[in-house]
This record gives sequence, structure tokens and C-alpha cells, in this order.
Amino acid sequence: TVRADPAVTDALLTRLDVTLNPREREVLDAILADVPRKEIAEQMNLSENTVKTHTRNLYKKIGVANRQELYDLIQE
Repeated sequence: TVRADPAVTDALLTRLDVTLNPREREVLDAILADVPRKEIAEQMNLSENTVKTHTRNLYKKIGVANRQELYDLIQE
């Protein structure tokens, strides 16, 4: 299972004052590690649609529309 550095995720969520549920956090860690949605679904034993839903919810909480905006936010 590929995951991003938890410190990066923690720093982002703290900076933005955002709280994610545990599944959203797992999906975010995988996204930040550049894992494709299909692979995230397989690793987490979820459907791709469920991963898409978690992704949409966490993007809304963070205030981004897509992976690129998320990656750009990390670089700020």
C-alpha cells in the first residue's frame, strides 16, 4: 500500500483547519502519493465510485476541484 508522508497530510489539514473522516484521510494519503483511483479502490477494498465520493467530499472540505489544485496547494 502506497501512502504519502503523514506529516505532509497533517500539515495541510492543520494549515487549512480541515477535519476529514478516517476513510477520507486514507484516500487523501493515497492521492498525495499519486495513486490512481482504481488502485486506491483495490487497496482499500472499495468500489471506484465510493473512492470518487470520498474524493469529492474531501476536495470540497479542502477547497479544491481536482488533484492538480490539491498538488498546487501542497506546494504553497
